[in-house]
Amino acid sequence: MVFWIGILIAVAFAASSLKFGLYHAWTMLFNVLIAVYLGVRLGPFVEDFIPSSGQYSVTLAVLATGLASFLVLHGISYVFLIGQFDVTFPPTIGKLGSAIFGFLAGLLIWSFASLLICTTPCSQNKFVKDIGMSCEGFEQMHAQSYLVWWCSAIDKIVGSPDADTGVKQTIAGLLFKPPAKSASLAKRPDANEPNFPAVPIRPAITPAPESNEALPP
Repeated sequence: MVFWIGILIAVAFAASSLKFGLYHAWTMLFNVLIAVYLGVRLGPFVEDFIPSSGQYSVTLAVLATGLASFLVLHGISYVFLIGQFDVTFPPTIGKLGSAIFGFLAGLLIWSFASLLICTTPCSQNKFVKDIGMSCEGFEQMHAQSYLVWWCSAIDKIVGSPDADTGVKQTIAGLLFKPPAKSASLAKRPDANEPNFPAVPIRPAITPAPESNEALPP
């Protein structure tokens, strides 16, 4: 279900890209790609500067980094590129290229949004798990493979060859991990079990042995 939702969103982006043309669609895809890459790679470092240490700190860091990067890049592109030059292509190439670039950008945005959902505690919700948006489902569905493929391509160009953590390991580290139960709670019997007593059992008191020794007068 999640895969087909991503396809529908990608088709919607492809249809909207036909109105702007190939030049604008390519620029949007490039800006989205760089923004998603920076959000994935720099999100864990930005998290250290967030005052709150709640469960949504990772999500806010990745989202803020990616969104800020896209706004800056798209603003620069509009001022110096798409707002200044109008590049025209033959109608067939322009429509086909716009649809392809729009489709790829929409699918990349959906994959990034799926990652953000899987970094929150909402990924443990029953409804979210049923539609395949849980952390386990994200690792198995095509959204992660698509996201890893694009980020790995950028990583080969700008990444350091001595980096210890790859893109796949970085994304796996961003996924929400439920807090582990303590050993004391894990060993504690369930109160709803039939054999669990309502009142805690106390050890029986052993009566003191009788003494035949006479008391002094």
